[in-house]
Formats: sequence, structure tokens, C-alpha cells
Amino acid sequence: MKAAAAALLLTAVSAFAQSPAERASRLILDASRALQAGSAPRFLGYFDKKSTPQFAQLREGVTALLAVNKVASSVETTPTDTRGEEIGFEIDWLLQIASERDVSLLEQRRETVRATVRVAPDGKAKLIRIEPVEFFAPAPQRP
Repeated sequence: MKAAAAALLLTAVSAFAQSPAERASRLILDASRALQAGSAPRFLGYFDKKSTPQFAQLREGVTALLAVNKVASSVETTPTDTRGEEIGFEIDWLLQIASERDVSLLEQRRETVRATVRVAPDGKAKLIRIEPVEFFAPAPQRP
């Protein structure tokens, strides 16, 4: 019991010690992991749906993409600018998409995705912009 409490305290202290840019970068990495886990709700939970332009299109695309595909996701983040609580990023994002219906269909997407993360004074971070949202849409159906 003491070990669990110590681990929880250590996690809380290390999270508090992160800079806003580190928290924002971690959020993007966690979103990438959610895609790889096949969880559209978890991926979308990293966004402020009211502040994110084209959120409905993003939700529709990611949900459709993950409904019929297995996705491997990898990101490399580079902070580009900070404006108050908002941190801009360029993300080198790689998706490998394998159809669950036809394992011979493998698509690889790689693009520089631009995103903005808002990190509140209490440390909570949310994505408020990501583009292009089409990057996360399913591929057109092949005959």
C-alpha cells in the first residue's frame, strides 16, 4: 500500500514539474497512442471540442478510420511558437493503416501536421486545433 501511494505521489510531482511545452507534447504523444490503441473516443477526448475548428469532421473521419482499420501511429513534435497558454506545434506524423477486411491492403501516410495545444494554469492541456483533419480520414474505398 505504501509503495502504491509513493508511486502516485511521484507521478503527481513529476507531472507538476513538467513545463507547459512538455505537457503539450505529452498530450500529442498520448493522442497518437490512442489512435494506435484503436480508441476514437480516447483520441477525441484530448480535444476541446468547442474550440477545435472542424471537430465534427475530425470525429467523423477518425471514427470511420478506426472502425475498419488497425492503425500504427508515430509522432515527432516540434514546438513552433507560444502565445500565452497556447503552444503551436509541427508534428511529423506517420500512420500505417492496415485494413481489417483485407490484410494485404496497407497504407502509409506521413505528413507534417500543425496543431495548437492550450495548457491552462492548472496544468490541464487540450488540443484546440489540428490540420489537416483529412489526414485522419479513412482512405477511399477500393473496388
